[in-house]
Amino acid sequence: MTDTAARRTEDAPRAAGEVVGDRYELLELVGTGAMGSVFVAQDLVLERVVALKRMHTQRPDDEVTLTRFRNEAKCLARLEHPSLPNVYDFGEELVGPALHPYLVMRFLYGDALSDVLAERGRLEQDETLRLVGALADALHVVHEEGIVHRDLKPGNVMIQPDGVPMLIDFGIATPEDAEPLTQTGEILGTMDYISPEQVSGRRASPSSDIYSLGVVAHLCLTGERPFRRANPVASALAHVNDPAPPLPDDLDPSARRTLESMLAKDPADRPTACEVVRALAV
Repeated sequence: MTDTAARRTEDAPRAAGEVVGDRYELLELVGTGAMGSVFVAQDLVLERVVALKRMHTQRPDDEVTLTRFRNEAKCLARLEHPSLPNVYDFGEELVGPALHPYLVMRFLYGDALSDVLAERGRLEQDETLRLVGALADALHVVHEEGIVHRDLKPGNVMIQPDGVPMLIDFGIATPEDAEPLTQTGEILGTMDYISPEQVSGRRASPSSDIYSLGVVAHLCLTGERPFRRANPVASALAHVNDPAPPLPDDLDPSARRTLESMLAKDPADRPTACEVVRALAV
């Protein structure tokens, strides 16, 4: 068996019915990403359904991934807002020689914004402005705590049954003053939504999140990713060099100015999250 195959076997999601941390019974796998897997689980102590995110096997040479996972738990634990997930618990379970950190959160009902857009194509203008305003309000709380999300995209926004959006997946979020966890030249984020400064190798800031939210807003209104090109490199260069395509002609002029300013190439020219909330108040 190759090393890669061995690791895939060790990192395979646990079977339903197993108990994590002597407390959380895994019910169903709902998603798997590069860092870990997310399960629906039953809290056997408080008798409630929760979401449990379990990191893939932690290896001695993978301290960066473990640090990011711990950062996610610490970041979320500091945040309180209707559009931000609640953290219930965090633990690190040793299974044989392998460490399996896990994060327990409120289980969210709803659909990813990416799935909503795939089905509907785009959103109505008032719906988009409410969405962007709510996410900007959540970002204001995030930024006031000195945290940068760094990967705001439709796949990381859940639309709950009552229409309230939830900003999720703080896996690569970092405190603004934290030591970098990336190598020089390494880019974290999703290319369709990444800010020009991140493409250029500069450090992400709250303004970077505002830019990403502006890209999401553009997609919601037009049904098109404004900087999508033939390949990731071309998309990255488009963020740096190309103007955004025009927004719909019938968009409210004040909202247009705000959304356009969110996509300014210079971070200093973008509004703060609080300014976006005030400008889009409906």
